[in-house]
Amino acid sequence: MIAVSSPYSVALRLYIQALLCVACRSSPVSTERQAGQADAQGFLEKYGYLHQEEHRHNAAELQSAVQEFQWLAHLPVTGHLDSVTLGKMAAPRCGVKDGGSHRAWGKRVNAVFTGGSSASGGQRPRKKRYTQTGQWACVKTVPDSFVVRVIPCGWYDHRMLSLSVFLLMKLGLND
Repeated sequence: MIAVSSPYSVALRLYIQALLCVACRSSPVSTERQAGQADAQGFLEKYGYLHQEEHRHNAAELQSAVQEFQWLAHLPVTGHLDSVTLGKMAAPRCGVKDGGSHRAWGKRVNAVFTGGSSASGGQRPRKKRYTQTGQWACVKTVPDSFVVRVIPCGWYDHRMLSLSVFLLMKLGLND
């Protein structure tokens, strides 16, 4: 074949090559990447990062869910489905949903830094879990007997308790 090289044929060849390059660049994402994204979306729905009612999620919801998973999995939070994130998603799991873990953890962290309670969000004074049993008492007597019982019911003064027991014993013995 005889090749004709005119300026128009060279320009036409360049134009066709440019169209092919643009067509290749704008082709849809490969099926392997789409499959990986579908698997990731299924994983995020299964473990509570995305709502299962809606099967079509927009890019912002997907990115937010991926960021939350990355944060909880101690991965770099990028919001993109990179190989490290996909590898962590492919790791075996127990099957329990992670839903709400991020919010619960955030409440605990905020409570530590603000000094408040993580359960109610308000600030309550801290209480001792274990107190000495002898510091909370009331003295009660059982009628028609000489039994004096010390029953925990409130804060007391040691001197007042001793005086109360002494008076009750004295009154009980004098009858």
